[in-house]
Amino acid sequence: MNLLLSPHYFPDWMLKKYPGLKSNSAGNIKFVIGQPKTKEVIEDYLRTVIPLVKDYKSLLTVTITNEPVYQTNRDPYYLPAWHDYLKELYGNKLAELNQVYGTAYTTFEQIQMPSAIAATPIVYDWVTFNNKVFSDWHQWMADIIHEMAPDLPVQSKTMAKLQDSLNWGVDYEQFSAFSQIHGNDAYNVIGDGPDGFIKELSFYDLQRSFHQAPIFNSEHHFIKDGDDLYIPEQAKRVRAILWQGAVHGKSASTNWVWERTYDTTNDFMGSLLHRPDVVADIGRTNLDLNRLAEEVTALQNVKPQAAILYSLASGIYNNASEDTLRKSYAALAYSGQRIGFVSEKQAAQGGLAGYKLLIVPAAAHVSADTLAAVKAFGETGGKVVLVGEESLSRNEHDQPLSAVLHDAVVSRAIVMPAAFGAGKLMSPGVADIRETLIPLLEQMNALPVRVTDAGTGSLVTDVGWQTAVHKGRLLLNLVNCSGEAKHVMVLREERPASVSKELIEDVSVNASDLELAPFTPYLLDLGSSASVNKSVLSGSPDRVMADGISVATIKLELKDKDGNAVTTGASVQLAASLGQLSPIVEENGVYTATLTSTEAGTALVEATLDGVPLPQRVQIVFYKISQESPSSYVPPVSSLTTGKLTLAAGEAGDVGLGQEVRLHIPAGSLNTSVRITIEKLYDIKGLTVRSPGTFLSPVYEITKDVEGPFTHAVTLTLQFKPGEIKDGQKAAIFYYNEKAREWVEIGGTVNGNAITVQVDHFAKFAVFAMDSKPEHPGNTYHPANLPTDIEGHWAESGIREALAQGLVNGYEDYTFKPDRSVTREEFLVLLVRAMKPAASGGNLDFADSGAISSWAKQAVADAVFAGWLEGYEDSTIRSQSFISRAEMTVLLMRATGQTGIASPATGKAFSDHADIPQWAAGYVYEAARKGVIEGDGERFYPDGLTTRAETVIAILRLISLKR
Repeated sequence: MNLLLSPHYFPDWMLKKYPGLKSNSAGNIKFVIGQPKTKEVIEDYLRTVIPLVKDYKSLLTVTITNEPVYQTNRDPYYLPAWHDYLKELYGNKLAELNQVYGTAYTTFEQIQMPSAIAATPIVYDWVTFNNKVFSDWHQWMADIIHEMAPDLPVQSKTMAKLQDSLNWGVDYEQFSAFSQIHGNDAYNVIGDGPDGFIKELSFYDLQRSFHQAPIFNSEHHFIKDGDDLYIPEQAKRVRAILWQGAVHGKSASTNWVWERTYDTTNDFMGSLLHRPDVVADIGRTNLDLNRLAEEVTALQNVKPQAAILYSLASGIYNNASEDTLRKSYAALAYSGQRIGFVSEKQAAQGGLAGYKLLIVPAAAHVSADTLAAVKAFGETGGKVVLVGEESLSRNEHDQPLSAVLHDAVVSRAIVMPAAFGAGKLMSPGVADIRETLIPLLEQMNALPVRVTDAGTGSLVTDVGWQTAVHKGRLLLNLVNCSGEAKHVMVLREERPASVSKELIEDVSVNASDLELAPFTPYLLDLGSSASVNKSVLSGSPDRVMADGISVATIKLELKDKDGNAVTTGASVQLAASLGQLSPIVEENGVYTATLTSTEAGTALVEATLDGVPLPQRVQIVFYKISQESPSSYVPPVSSLTTGKLTLAAGEAGDVGLGQEVRLHIPAGSLNTSVRITIEKLYDIKGLTVRSPGTFLSPVYEITKDVEGPFTHAVTLTLQFKPGEIKDGQKAAIFYYNEKAREWVEIGGTVNGNAITVQVDHFAKFAVFAMDSKPEHPGNTYHPANLPTDIEGHWAESGIREALAQGLVNGYEDYTFKPDRSVTREEFLVLLVRAMKPAASGGNLDFADSGAISSWAKQAVADAVFAGWLEGYEDSTIRSQSFISRAEMTVLLMRATGQTGIASPATGKAFSDHADIPQWAAGYVYEAARKGVIEGDGERFYPDGLTTRAETVIAILRLISLKR
């Protein structure tokens, strides 16, 4: 039982007897809440009702107010309190207020409350004043109730509209302070589409981010008032709404509304009792949620790694703030994240400490404490994404914040330029924001599970999904929020998931080939929760026994994503392509077995964890001592440790430096005798100038005393340090091209702490940690595998030409993503590749040089050396920020030695000429005059983000101009 106290039903006779009590506020509260006489009536009411009901065991909670709205600016009664508030806020310094407001008041008493929400400092002050008055009144009522019933939870049924709440006196964070249960009447009806889920669920997550408490939607609208649309999808959607609400913390609902009427003008027409299929699905979902309450609670209690900044002030100055917040939320929700919110108050009090990623959604106006908190967050390793270049630049009173602090934040952040219109975020879109977030989430190890579109291989859209651990099992919750079926593949640790148990229907499903029906909840058990991110499968060197049996020890160390040993029960199986495996022995998360073989050859050992294959595999090479054939090869112990080996013509052999490096030469590789030497190099100064990444191993030089290639590829295995690989990187073997004086990627297969490749010549070799980026020089273009997403694109022919010339590469999934935005470092790599400036020494002296990806450092250095760019005034390069069209054009023209002296007078002016920065205008018109850039025929869009397609076309035109 929830008791709605409804104080808005104030006695009409009181208002007639005391006309001064009447309020002109919008909403249902029509009395001045602070008047002593009205407070006397409300207190009498509470002290009469609460004792009558407080001891009922059936009473769950009381709702203090229903859809609360109060506006002090409509009641002259509050003018004195408003003036006192301003005096306290400005320390009685009227001159300071006038400076902020841009006014010339001579007394505080002249200052009226603003009549409407507008982007001004006085409105910010009034909103905070109004919020405090209304929150204090609620706190006053809650204190009276708790004086009589200390353990009785109270709440207010607030409406879930962030922008509108600025004019309602409702500060959701302040309301949470007096609430033991988060109350609301959030709605989600069929006409809202997938956005309806985002709007509802984001509000639940916002409320429980202020403090952990259950959520009670005590007027849950999921059928529109007066709705005459009777289709099966209504019931299915209601089931999805109720299920997802519970996953996001809603523990109770009063479903609106259990009524029946045949009056077509009545709002109750079309309500629940007109819809037996809806009633049935409400009951079924309730039973499912109770049956799986422990699993749902585990999903509710997942600790979020990503947060969104909630800024009340920014909503006043930018009415697209709420839409930007929701689009940022959608980008995370469609990336499998449990999402938190951090208010400015929480941020200033250290509330960012528990997160790894912060999105600042069009929050230009924040407190100085907030800016300092975000700066500290970034400096301690937190990842920051600013949606909108003005984010964090001004304070609550529209005054500039510290440029030094702001620039320090920007230098470490990813900045996404934004465009707003009609209260909406026009660009970037949800897909753009998600694409920016994915590499960051990968670096955070926050994507152990991916739900991808089976057709495209990209993350699926309009599907909310989230993982949780329950009793050592990894759960995956999915709901398709669209009206169309989705064919998806679930990947765990980048490998297709196996057959899984779907817990709601209690059936087995193939998670790697799954069709998600519209509005249908799925809860999959993916097996043991032990993450294989940090698990290590390894094999010891083989031991050749006197009886001709070779023995190797196989070891699997189970570790979670943070590298901690996993000791909970898990089903581990080992399989080998050669030999016999002993029973597995487990101790403290380490599983060991012995592999024996009486045959020579290579054994491939694989492991599965609860039926899920681990991505790592181990190769064990066995050598057999033959009593019958003296020609059978047994590697001399010395050759495996000294790095020196002599072979007769056609003979097989192995040579190495202990476990650091091993080389296997198959029989018939050379038709002449050969002496092979492996040497570890200690002086590598000349080999680091164009390093493709971080060294994970020493440099080894392998030579032979005869010239000529091998007729069969030889196998090279190098040991490396996997613990030094950072998030988003991979290990690869490179050889050094002496003529070009650069390292060339070969690749390799990783097995534990070793990596193996096939080579056909000798050189200097080393293992590097390299970032996985589409534009890495090691990528190649295969004409037979044209990208699948360029057909019909406006830049298709140009993209084909650039691919053929090797100027640009596609992605591993055979897509090009032509409309994806380009970062500054990505653009410089392409521009340097096309224009081939003189090579620099690779030295970079920017304050944020460490943020430049290893694969881009040489290109950035070459561009700086060529004089194309100098960096920003704060000595940063901001390599990870997306490049604007204005910045792109300046770099293009500088790369050809052109000067920025042109002006609109030399050609047709763009209609948005005033928006083109002064430092870029000359270059823009020079580029336009020479046909390098065009705009849309009228506008140039200087602040727009440059896409991959635009980059390709512009660089091709630049090459043509140069010729």
